[in-house]
Amino acid sequence: MTLADSPLSTRAGGEPDAAQALAVSFFETKLWESATGLDVRGLLLGLGTNASTAKGRVAAFFGERFAPVCSTMTETPEKTRQVAVDVEKDPGAAAVPAPAEGSDPEWTPSERAAEVREEEVPMVSEECDSSEVATPECSLSPGESLIVAHLSWRAAATSLQHSLDVASVYIASAMGGDTPLRWDEIHACDLEKLEDRLDAVLRGLLRGLEACDLRLNRLSVELDCLDDGEAEGLFGSEGKLKEDLEEIQAVRGEVAEFAKRSRHWESSASRALGHIVGIEAISDFVGEAVPTLDEFVAHCGDFAARRRAAVARAKAAIEVADASERATAVAMLQDALSPSSRVDFPRVTEICQRVADRPDEAAPSAAVLWAAMSSSSDSDSESPKKQLKALTIAHELLYDDKVLSAFAALETAPLRGLEKLPPGSVLGKPAEEAVRMLAAEVRRRVEEKQDTVARSSRRHATWSFPSLSRGRSSGAAESSPRQPRLQSSKSAPLEAPPEPDLEGPEALLRQLRRWGSWYHIRGDQERQILGELRQRFLSLLNNLARVAEELDCLDDGSSGIDLRAVVAQLQPFLLSASDLQARACAWCQALEASQQGAGPSSPVATSPLSSGSSVDVEVPTLEPEHLADFLEEALAAFASLSRRLRGCAALRREVVEQAKARIEAGPIDGFEVLPKGDGSGWS
Repeated sequence: MTLADSPLSTRAGGEPDAAQALAVSFFETKLWESATGLDVRGLLLGLGTNASTAKGRVAAFFGERFAPVCSTMTETPEKTRQVAVDVEKDPGAAAVPAPAEGSDPEWTPSERAAEVREEEVPMVSEECDSSEVATPECSLSPGESLIVAHLSWRAAATSLQHSLDVASVYIASAMGGDTPLRWDEIHACDLEKLEDRLDAVLRGLLRGLEACDLRLNRLSVELDCLDDGEAEGLFGSEGKLKEDLEEIQAVRGEVAEFAKRSRHWESSASRALGHIVGIEAISDFVGEAVPTLDEFVAHCGDFAARRRAAVARAKAAIEVADASERATAVAMLQDALSPSSRVDFPRVTEICQRVADRPDEAAPSAAVLWAAMSSSSDSDSESPKKQLKALTIAHELLYDDKVLSAFAALETAPLRGLEKLPPGSVLGKPAEEAVRMLAAEVRRRVEEKQDTVARSSRRHATWSFPSLSRGRSSGAAESSPRQPRLQSSKSAPLEAPPEPDLEGPEALLRQLRRWGSWYHIRGDQERQILGELRQRFLSLLNNLARVAEELDCLDDGSSGIDLRAVVAQLQPFLLSASDLQARACAWCQALEASQQGAGPSSPVATSPLSSGSSVDVEVPTLEPEHLADFLEEALAAFASLSRRLRGCAALRREVVEQAKARIEAGPIDGFEVLPKGDGSGWS
């Protein structure tokens, strides 16, 4: 059937109408055969999710001409079915209803649709520029509010969905033959107008999705930049921004998926409007797009709020860091060394306490003080005052080992120059003398620390012995398999001693190095500490001798280890331990003699050894520096010998385990069974 053959080809006046063309297009579709058998009730019940609101939407568009009840958008499915039954029973009454009171007899659906569209378009306020109001036909300008554009598109999309629902219901009822067509009413369902509006809404949807994706991408970048861990850790929310970034990526994936569907509908919109099923489907999609885009816009607002919170936390972290930086030892020193500041006892105490609480600030503080003491007095009249302040603070900081070590890493040339400060400066004679005295004291302490560091390096190099040799013995075969190890063997009787507690000698050494020649040897304390140290060396010597004897006894060539070489390596250690033990005994005798008020009766002292023999050593002079040197050497030697003893003990246990494994799990070689007549058993 063509347009010319159709009974709906012309109106009463003989002129074709767009609504006629719309109806004829449905006659020419392949769905006509199945659509003609549907009545109004079947169409209404077949709208799926739109069935509950179909009657209300139709009534809102056609007024009282379609149903005698008032229009509403929240009708229940039961009322919709009742309307369909009423229309099926009396289609003529539904087609030409009596005009309601107060209705305009000249009213047409086209005018009603225009009124609805005018009511739904947002008005432009006088305070806002006209460019700030977004429409589905225009793109989102930079800086424009996403909410304003979304609300404008939402109004257009809701109106379009309403028109699509009305068109699908009314055209389906007309095709079923139950309701006569009114060309002035169906004119509002013109396909060209619906297609233009649909294209505009779909383009607006894609632009809205693109705007959401761009906004989410920007928020993701900003949150990633804010995720430094310091601000989140300050507020106890570590990893919160990473979770937000993961949520943003998930939402962006949903936006991309929905944009893909929207582009598909945009490309097939013209074909979908060619039949009633397509109109219903595209109406459902528009109805789904509205809340979906609402959700995406809400996500953008939520993540924007999180970004603002992260920015606030970052600002707070910066302020806290700035406040902490202002309270650092370096900042306090710079403030104290300024010309307008005064260095008094409370300020010096505060600086010393800060350095003690933050050891990592010791080196920068030492550098600041050294730079102040190195400043030239010729170029600046304030330099002598600054140097006096720096010397005063540095003298108090000498009691901090960290700061003293940092001073020892620097040159003492500036201090030597201050010791020779010429008279006639702006300080006056008393202050100049204080500068010379403080510079000399600081230099002496720093040089003592430098000597200590140098001696420690030399002692460490002296007592850093090579590791034990584990070469194969000459009697062991090169290709012999590795002996099995026992998994449940008992420990050997000899165990390596635990890490010794040398707090007493170490504390005495620190006091000797700090005070130097000013240290007063009292006798009792030093003799007690040296006596304990002598006993430790005696015990260490006994253990080394014992493990050497046991390794010598185990050297049968079956272990695969050259134990004879290991025993030979232990001999210098035995001599070193005995020498240190004898020197400790000599120091004890010298301290005892000095405490009794008399010098040593003989310059040679006799020290007993573990084997019952004795060794003669020279009695040292009671000088604090000599005692400090001996303690430093003894501590380094004791640490090295203890490590060597633990290594030898571990080697002895390994050899013993191998011997047990060969006895308990090894093959039986050299044995054979004699004949039964022989009563001797084994041979």
